[in-house]
Amino acid sequence: VCWPWFGAHESNPAFPAHGYARTLPWDVVASASEADGATSITLRLPDSDQARAQWPHAATLELTIIVSNVLRLALTTTNSGSDAIVISEAFHTYFQVGDIAQVRVTGLEGTTYADKVLDFARSVQQDAITFNGEVDRVYLDTAAECVIKDPSLKRRIRIAKSGSHSTVVWMPGQEKGNKLGDLGADGWRRMVCVESANTMENRVTVPAGTSHTLTVEYRAEPL
Repeated sequence: VCWPWFGAHESNPAFPAHGYARTLPWDVVASASEADGATSITLRLPDSDQARAQWPHAATLELTIIVSNVLRLALTTTNSGSDAIVISEAFHTYFQVGDIAQVRVTGLEGTTYADKVLDFARSVQQDAITFNGEVDRVYLDTAAECVIKDPSLKRRIRIAKSGSHSTVVWMPGQEKGNKLGDLGADGWRRMVCVESANTMENRVTVPAGTSHTLTVEYRAEPL
């Protein structure tokens, strides 16, 4: 979970990339077995001096996870302060694929993106996204459903979202991927990130006393 900023902190590089929600412990506040057989759990990020030192705003963050044959996530930011707050956020999802060279991501055709590999130069996606080297892009002003088509594993992963107007697509490539200790040797060949987000000009303003929810549904289907 990336929150309340995405990427580097805008003024203090000592703060963790992608915010502190992924570095601090959460509390379990609810769990249940749903009528359809699904299991749900709700986590809350508690207020703390460590959090306030990095982001001095009164806000509550809750994550509800519902697991069945479909995975559903809902990230809710509640502004309990007296002034509006501005957040960036994302579900930084790592999906297993069989062979990244065969993968195609659809749903973002015709969408403008900022290309981090090219110093955030803007381009428009013409066709399905394919991967023959590092890809690190923020697709802007899009609420579109995306599909990861993976012929090697004979499946597609469908990603439907709401409350999100950015989609981040990331694959580190060989040079960066092999420097990431948690992927293993050539692990970059078997992963791709398609992240439902709100970042850059799609950051979210949450007025005092209101909430904002980012929801995503992930579904695997045979290809």
